[in-house]
Amino acid sequence: PLKIERLTASGQSRSAAISPDGKSVAYTQMFKGRYSIWIRQLTTNTNSEIVSPTDDIIGMAFSHSGEYLYFVAGDPSALYRVSLLGDVPVKILERLEGKFSLSPDDSRIAFIRVSTNSNGQQEHALLIANSDGSNESKLLARQYPDKLDAPV
Repeated sequence: PLKIERLTASGQSRSAAISPDGKSVAYTQMFKGRYSIWIRQLTTNTNSEIVSPTDDIIGMAFSHSGEYLYFVAGDPSALYRVSLLGDVPVKILERLEGKFSLSPDDSRIAFIRVSTNSNGQQEHALLIANSDGSNESKLLARQYPDKLDAPV
């Protein structure tokens, strides 16, 4: 049978992600205009904060290994990785849109970056990089009004 369970009672959660094994849920919690990230262990119904309040969080995903949570935050935006055990988030990439994808072996990241090209037009580019942010490479670019949205 399907069981529906409320994760928060505040109505201040805007983003969520489910771990690959289905045992954990990461979710944002807003307080005084800043967002923190919490992990709920579904088997024990325990919640713990793993990222203290920060700027707006616009994308989250668990690594396929289930060891890390990746998230996009800030202005200008940046991609961070944090251990599920609660450590200091590590900045991986800068200036990306909120949607990104991890390769099945967690070794590569696909993401979208919007910039202004030499002709003064807005350009949406699909890029890939190693999971530590190195070896960034542009795969595809489109000029406005064409856009790229969610890499998978």
